Amino acid sequence: MGTATAVETGEYASLIPDDFIAGGLLNNAYVEFRDVKFVLWNYNKADQEFAPFLFANLYPLDDTMSVPSEQKANANYWRAGDMSNWVPSADGSRLKKVGSQEGIVETTNFGTLMASVVPKSGKEHFTDGTCKALNGMKAYITRKTVERPGLEKRNTKYPDEVYIVEKLVSIGGQVFANTTNGAGAATGKAAGTATGAGKPPAAAKGAAPANVSGVVDPQTGDPEADLTNVVQQILRGKPDKTESIMVLRGAAGKVFQNRPPADKAIMAKLIKSDEWWTQLDFAASISVTGEKSDHVIFVEGL
Repeated sequence: MGTATAVETGEYASLIPDDFIAGGLLNNAYVEFRDVKFVLWNYNKADQEFAPFLFANLYPLDDTMSVPSEQKANANYWRAGDMSNWVPSADGSRLKKVGSQEGIVETTNFGTLMASVVPKSGKEHFTDGTCKALNGMKAYITRKTVERPGLEKRNTKYPDEVYIVEKLVSIGGQVFANTTNGAGAATGKAAGTATGAGKPPAAAKGAAPANVSGVVDPQTGDPEADLTNVVQQILRGKPDKTESIMVLRGAAGKVFQNRPPADKAIMAKLIKSDEWWTQLDFAASISVTGEKSDHVIFVEGL
């Protein structure tokens, strides 16, 4: 084996793009929070004091709400106050009180971030005082200007802008059905909660007539599994367990009309594919010879 070069040992910078780290500012982007923990940091500046921060790697998501395999992380920090009051716990999941301050100051960057998350997620994810629920959170983020009267503008200790969550996609296993309303609040229910009972949504333009009253969007976080579940629900409601695929397509579109665009794109691709219909293991017979005569026959008891 050869001797490691100065670049390989980290003594000097690599000039190869594959070795570069993500940089620049994210704005108006869907991301996943990873490696979330509290740390002590000094802005990587020798003349700055260390302070407690929430750290997270933000990974931009693609149209399927997944992180591309080659996607690089954007490291971000939200200041939570001063080390005279708070220090990270040994595992980085909590802030340990070491001073007289009774709580996190709401105008800190961390306070601003959490004020954008908790009203959307609910307090139950954070009652243990840890930041663990933020790990794996998927959300639409934007930058917010934070006014701090009396502090000099552009002071590096108190940045003017902070990343906040405008729309919440998922957190701690809870998936939100609607992340597109203007206020950013999730109006859907948590995974496994009935949301479709009662009056069915208005029919989409061009959709075949179908009754979806009482059909529930299961919201498991798996668009294909949810689509399969909804098709089963619709067929269970048919006396002869038989329905036109064209009608099922329109009905499913109604049930999922409040899903995020990425989910709807996945479902639309599946539901238009004859191959997807023919692989359904609960169907005894499927004809895909002509759209208007397509039928799925549901197997009773499954």
